[in-house]
Amino acid sequence: MRERTGYVFLHRKLIDSRVFQNAELLKVFIWCLLKANHEGRWVPLTVGRGKIEVFVKPGQFIFGRSTAAKELKMPASSVRNRIGTLQKIEIISIKADTHYSIITIINWNTYQAI
Repeated sequence: MRERTGYVFLHRKLIDSRVFQNAELLKVFIWCLLKANHEGRWVPLTVGRGKIEVFVKPGQFIFGRSTAAKELKMPASSVRNRIGTLQKIEIISIKADTHYSIITIINWNTYQAI
């Protein structure tokens, strides 16, 4: 597991958003911000019987529903629903593969600009 260092920015406008009105949705959104890479890197993955490396850009992360459910301490169905809501309101996008998904936080550079 990678060392968890650094920080993310939360804009004050978040308080006026649809996300802020739902505690579990806010939790999943902030989890997404914390999971997202701050710089591009190759991520090793085990898929089936083999191993691959996937390049993940800033603002992206590898997503697995069962791992997310454990980390968020939520049922997998709740995670799926909240992630679906974030996608529907265009806060994230999801590129699904047969073995993994990459979540991209839309406007990551705007949110996290220094």
